Amino acid sequence: MLVLDHARAAGEKIRISGGGRCNFTNLQISPDRFLSQNPRFARSALSRYTQQDFIDRLTCAGIAWHEKTLGQLFCDGSARQIVDMLLRDLHAAGGELRLGVRPGAMLRSADGAFRVETDAGAFEARAVVLATGGKSIPKMGASDFGYRVAEGFGLRIVPTRPALVPLVFTDAQLEAIHPLAGLSVQARVAVEAEQVAFQEGLLFTHRAFRPFDPPDFQLLVPRPRDTCRLVPGARPRGRGRGGPQVWVGAIWSMFWTCRRRWRAAW
Repeated sequence: MLVLDHARAAGEKIRISGGGRCNFTNLQISPDRFLSQNPRFARSALSRYTQQDFIDRLTCAGIAWHEKTLGQLFCDGSARQIVDMLLRDLHAAGGELRLGVRPGAMLRSADGAFRVETDAGAFEARAVVLATGGKSIPKMGASDFGYRVAEGFGLRIVPTRPALVPLVFTDAQLEAIHPLAGLSVQARVAVEAEQVAFQEGLLFTHRAFRPFDPPDFQLLVPRPRDTCRLVPGARPRGRGRGGPQVWVGAIWSMFWTCRRRWRAAW
């Protein structure tokens, strides 16, 4: 088994995740926590490898971890521990990792074998796994290469959208909520007419708002019956640019803006 990676170091996305401590899984993972065009995929994937399987692997490797909020699990130490563990597992399985190798064209011969051309030469294999990854951090080398290769082989690709900031506003809409940048409030987001609901912190950014802790609300397409309400008694966390009257007024303006925007999106 040969793993080709154009990056200069292995597992850089793992290394920076969770503030350097890697939020590696969640105790509450289950198929019903995924909203997908193909709900069967989550059931199939999670039945083959559960969060407990990965927790057991970390325990066996002697990596200490702790639960933060709502089932989030983080390393007690550095995320580098997980990168090193995965590299050891790869080598133990007889695999080889080659870094700094940029892939190019990928071809398939009449007998079904694949040929992968790279700047370090060509490689042939009976099977190829495309680790597409995400396109969120181009500075770390993220690209759409894997998606383009998949499309070249006739696979249907679902259009990608930014996940961490699912609702982005125009400059005019942002004016009312701009003083809230840096604040988070507890809110309840319900989709599909209350069939699915998440209660979590919403973090106000300079361009939009996003979930503060686990990304439950990522990649949801807003619909007219979706709602976003403040949790009773919720108080803001962090620092905004205005006092209580400013953030209360801005929050109400934000929710009316969301309501209009969600209706327009549908």
